[in-house]
Amino acid sequence: MNTEPEISLRPRRVVAGLDSEGRSRALSSGPPTGLKNMHGVELAELWRFDGAVTSPTDGGDVEPADWQLWAPAVGAMTWRLVRFTEADPTLHCTPTIDLVIVTDGEIDLMLEDGATRLGVGDSAVIQACLHGWRLVDGKPCTMVAVMVTAE
Repeated sequence: MNTEPEISLRPRRVVAGLDSEGRSRALSSGPPTGLKNMHGVELAELWRFDGAVTSPTDGGDVEPADWQLWAPAVGAMTWRLVRFTEADPTLHCTPTIDLVIVTDGEIDLMLEDGATRLGVGDSAVIQACLHGWRLVDGKPCTMVAVMVTAE
């Protein structure tokens, strides 16, 4: 019996690279393996590096059993599609530099000095500081986020 909450995100990810003859091609096309719903926050893990990048072919999917909120190693990176259907404005801090851009809806970025509203096309850089999220009028919001683990 599956006890995981449902997830409405159904992104398709295309991975382009070189084939055995050195020609560019679509190496894969389909949903990423890392889809999660954590208390009203749907996450699609699009790509992950588990440490410093040494080759253009580094990175890939994370196994669902190995999924973590942020990548554990210094220099590691996660790239995600995030959909808030609920948001907890409680301030929290991760040891990451977060780069986000809103693609649908609006959301308030909560900081110790108050709220900053973000809408479609707005971006934020969160430098390992206390922050939280609050939906605007209870409506969902979708963003793309890159999290890089800092030392």
